[in-house]
Amino acid sequence: MARIELKKYSLGEELINSISHGVGAVWGIVATIMGIL
Repeated sequence: MARIELKKYSLGEELINSISHGVGAVWGIVATIMGIL
């Protein structure tokens, strides 16, 4: 049981990490465009 919970938790953490990395990338692109403009 505990193992499944841990796996679910790490999957959720991975999802959160990838989302925050995606947001960071988007902000980087926006900042670059703003810098060009």
